[in-house]
Amino acid sequence: MALGNLQSAIEKLQKTIEAHRGYLTENETRTRQVLIDPLLRKLGWDVSNPNIVQLEYRVQEQWADYVLMSKGKPVAVVEAKRLRSDLGDDQIMQALNYANADGIPYMIIANGDTWEMYDVFKPATLEERLLMKLELSQQPARKNAEQALAMRKPNLTAKEPVFKRPKRASKRNKSPKPSKPLGRKWYSFDSDEWYPQHTKPSELRIGNHPGKGVTHWLDVVHEIVTWLIDEGMLSDNDCPIEIGKWPFISRKAVNPDGTPFDNPQELPNSLILQRGGLTTEQQFSRLRKLLIQFDVPLSTIRCRLTGQASR
Repeated sequence: MALGNLQSAIEKLQKTIEAHRGYLTENETRTRQVLIDPLLRKLGWDVSNPNIVQLEYRVQEQWADYVLMSKGKPVAVVEAKRLRSDLGDDQIMQALNYANADGIPYMIIANGDTWEMYDVFKPATLEERLLMKLELSQQPARKNAEQALAMRKPNLTAKEPVFKRPKRASKRNKSPKPSKPLGRKWYSFDSDEWYPQHTKPSELRIGNHPGKGVTHWLDVVHEIVTWLIDEGMLSDNDCPIEIGKWPFISRKAVNPDGTPFDNPQELPNSLILQRGGLTTEQQFSRLRKLLIQFDVPLSTIRCRLTGQASR
């Protein structure tokens, strides 16, 4: 398929979004039929053919919106949201869990305007696992078309797929207007001025160490746990570390009942961080309890934020 044909298809979708934004925003079904299905078809994924695309695909006790198939095997989960829905960390982790549970290597999440594709099994931060990003209303059609090539059926079903990764993760869909500006202020983990559900981190500072750029709360969890290991405060002798019913950090990616971790992430010293199956708030709560457990003053862990500062 020529890049020009794909660019033309994207230009048509851009016009559709502009003309019918209110209508498409009302529910997910309209977004899927008018925006998501046409682009999938253009990329070689015939949504009317169950040999190529299976709809409402069962993954354990959940249902994935689409699964892209090749030779009878799933190659990618596609999680659909209505137009203008937030594609935040919690939504991404839910979709990654679907793919991980069934051994599917790629996950695509889309609200018809923004499309993101992730490497399901790469042990890295969400930003580093991002393979492709489309922002139809925010980027030129040509740039979107170049990114969309990664989702083409011949590419995803190839032995070695090719991805033109975004140069850097750009801002996600606009969140509600902040209740007060956050500016350049540092917020410590013992502060009552902010709450992770309404914020996104932009920079993390641990103790007297220089600040480090971050874009997701899950990245903050990974950075702090890695710091605990590097400082010698946390070792495999301390594991498994259980906060609540299930392990948070362990030597093996297995729960006490024998089920595998949802979306495990490898840490230094071959330890495993359990990142899946929890909301941002739950991950943040676990992290604060872990810091208290290792006698780390919460006031020494600080973040700069974007979003709403009030509860």
